Amino acid sequence: MKDYVERIEDELRTIPNVAKLRRYGEQSEQIWITSSLQRISQYFANPDRIIQALQQRNIIQNSGDL
Repeated sequence: MKDYVERIEDELRTIPNVAKLRRYGEQSEQIWITSSLQRISQYFANPDRIIQALQQRNIIQNSGDL
């Protein structure tokens, strides 16, 4: 869906009278990890280290706004 919207935006930008484009209703990406602390501790994993590792990898940040 996002690719389709970007394609439409690219086409709209070619129109001389179009000054600004704004997207509404776009959902941000989310990852949910569910487990109990007891189960995580069975694998000898510290929950804080897991959170830290996830925060350091696959970070998606905004590059700017139009």
